[in-house]
Amino acid sequence: MKKYIYTILLSCFFGRMQAQTYTLTVNNGYGSGTYTAGDTVNIWAKEFPTNTVYDKWTGDVTPLEMPSEWHTTLVMPASNVNVTANFKAFTPFAIAFDSIQGQVIKKPVYYYFPANYYGVIYFFHGTGGHASNWINSLEYRQMINQAVADSFAFIVTEADEATTGIDANGDGKLRWSTYPIDSVTNVDMANIKIITDSFINRGYMNRNTKRFSIGMSNGGAYSASCSYLFGFNAGISYCAQGLVPVFAASTVPFQFCMAKYDANENVGPVGNANALSNANQLKSRGICSRYYLHDRSPVYPERFMRISGVTLAKSQGVLNDLVSNGMVDANHYLTLLPDTIVSRYLAAPSLFPGFNALTPLQRSEIPSQIKAAYADHQFYSDYNALSLQFLKHPCDSIVTVPNTIEKVQPQFNFSFYPNPVKEELALTVSASDFSIEIINALGKVCLASENQKHIDVLNLPSGFYLLKYKADKQVILRRFVKE
Repeated sequence: MKKYIYTILLSCFFGRMQAQTYTLTVNNGYGSGTYTAGDTVNIWAKEFPTNTVYDKWTGDVTPLEMPSEWHTTLVMPASNVNVTANFKAFTPFAIAFDSIQGQVIKKPVYYYFPANYYGVIYFFHGTGGHASNWINSLEYRQMINQAVADSFAFIVTEADEATTGIDANGDGKLRWSTYPIDSVTNVDMANIKIITDSFINRGYMNRNTKRFSIGMSNGGAYSASCSYLFGFNAGISYCAQGLVPVFAASTVPFQFCMAKYDANENVGPVGNANALSNANQLKSRGICSRYYLHDRSPVYPERFMRISGVTLAKSQGVLNDLVSNGMVDANHYLTLLPDTIVSRYLAAPSLFPGFNALTPLQRSEIPSQIKAAYADHQFYSDYNALSLQFLKHPCDSIVTVPNTIEKVQPQFNFSFYPNPVKEELALTVSASDFSIEIINALGKVCLASENQKHIDVLNLPSGFYLLKYKADKQVILRRFVKE
C-alpha cells in the first residue's frame, strides 16, 4: 500500500514538473494553438479584404512585439491569450500615369494626390526593376495602399537606365545613380527635381510640401542620397546600406529596414552591419535614425492566399510542394535559399504540382513571398506601419523598436585607437588569426593586412573609412576618420 501511494505521489510530482501549456486564439488571422510559457510564436492577420488595409491587433496585446503590424511575434505568457486582427477601409483610388519629360528622355510616372494629404512619398525600385513594380507587385502594393490610407500622396518613377535599358555607367546593372549627389550631372536626381517641379506647376504640391522617400535595394541607397540632396523630411531604405558620405553629412532622419539573411552580393551580413553603422553615425550627431532587422518566419498554410485569386487549397498546395521537396523543416521554416528553390522548380517543375496549379501571374509572386518569409533580399510589408509612423514622427521615442542593436551586432573583444587618426591605428584583439581591410567611402579596399596590430594609414587621403575586422566567423565593421 505504501509503495502504491509513493508511486501516485511521484506521478503527481512529475506531472506538475511537466511544462504547462496555454491557448493562443488568433481571430481574423493565423497562428492559433497551444504553447508553453516562454515560446516565441508568430501570428499573422488574414489576407486583407478588398479596399482595406491592416489596422491593429486588439485584445490581449501586451505580449505582442509589434501590435501595429499584420505580422508580429509574441512570447507566450503563463496565461491564455486572445487577439483579433482589425482592418480599416479606405476609399478606392485610381493611380494616375503620365510620361513627363526628364533631363534627357521622357519618364514614366505613377502618382496619386488625395485631398488634404499629409505629405508626398517618392518610391524607388531596386536594381533591374521598374516603376511598375510598386504598382503591381504584392508586397510593394501593400505599402502603397497603406500609405494612401494613412493620408500620404505618392510619386513613383524609375531610373534612367531602367527606362532606356542601357547600362550608361558600365557597372553591369540597370539601376539608379546614387553618386554624384547633385541635380545637374546626376541624371536621376535631375529627373526627380524636374518631376517635382512639374507637379508644383500643376498645383498638386508646393515648395513647402513635406517630402519623403522609400526605396528598395539600390532604390534604398538612392533614397538616402536623394533625401539628403533635396532635404526631405525623412527617408527609408529597405535592404541597402547607402553611401557612407551621405550619413556623415546628412541631417535627414533616416530608417533602415534590413533583412537578416540577405543573400544579395552587395548587402549580406557586411551590408547589414554597414547600415547599422550608418544609423549610429546619424544618431551620434543627434539625427533621428532607426534600424530594423527582419527575421525569418515560418511559411504558414495560408501564406499564399495573399496573392490575388489564390484559394486556401492552392496555398496549401504550394506549401505541400515545399514540404515534399524537403525545402522546409518540421516547423515550416525554409531550409534553402529562395533562389535555390526557384532554380529547383525551373529544373523539375513536375515535382511541384502546387506551383503548377497557379496562373503564371500568381506564380510570379511566389518568390517574393518566399523571400519575405526567409528574410532574404526582398521588400517586405511586415514593417509598413512602423515605417509610415517614422515618416510622420521620426523622433518619437515611444515607437516600439523590434530587433534591437544588441540582437543585431554582438559585442566582441575588438577595438582600435585613435579615432580620428593621422598616422597609425593600434588594434586590441583577442584572436590570434585575423584580417583587416580599410575601405573608403566608395567601397574600395585601400589597405589589407593579416595578424597585424598596427596599421599605417599615413598615406591615406583624409576622409571617412570603414575598418573591416574578420576572425573565425566574426565580421566587425567600425568607422574611423583619417585626418
